[in-house]
Amino acid sequence: MAGILPAQPVSFGVKAGVPFSDFVGSGAGSTPGFSATGFSNRYIVGAAMEVHLPKRLSVEADVLYRHVTYNGVFFYPLVGTTLDHTRMGLLEIPMLVKYRFAGRVCPFVDGGAAIDRVVGLRNSYVNIAAFGSPVYTGRNSTPVQLSNPTTPGVVAGGGIEARAGVMRISPELRYTRWTSAHFLFSSQNQVDFLLGITF
Repeated sequence: MAGILPAQPVSFGVKAGVPFSDFVGSGAGSTPGFSATGFSNRYIVGAAMEVHLPKRLSVEADVLYRHVTYNGVFFYPLVGTTLDHTRMGLLEIPMLVKYRFAGRVCPFVDGGAAIDRVVGLRNSYVNIAAFGSPVYTGRNSTPVQLSNPTTPGVVAGGGIEARAGVMRISPELRYTRWTSAHFLFSSQNQVDFLLGITF
């Protein structure tokens, strides 16, 4: 295989898209005294590389980034309340095998594995004690809700590819199942719409 890959055409490009699923999962509701709101992760951007193989096969590697912001509330009976604000990025690297069907506009399916990493996490909190006690503020790079800074997953997707000269345009719907959740409340199911442009 190592002797074959260098002879195959290689494409480079960009990907952008939006998530169809929410970052929050069922964990927020099942964690006593905790709720999470105010999620923001409405864009995905990144780069793509694809090695084209015989038999309409190819191998694709992406580097995708999304931004997440959430507000959390911890309530401790007879103790007080903690208001929590966290901003971070998620850096995702999928490695996929893709198969194209024949046609001028080619349907395709792909699948493989991915790894996702929390980056640039910034957490701040306000502790409001019960019965009018003092208010404390602070910052924390590892909030208690963070369970797994890095998690692997399994990816499956499909879409169509159209050519315009040397440019390939590929809208795709992609599903990822993470083997573990980043946070106590984050979902392990992820559905994204991605638009790839490669040359």
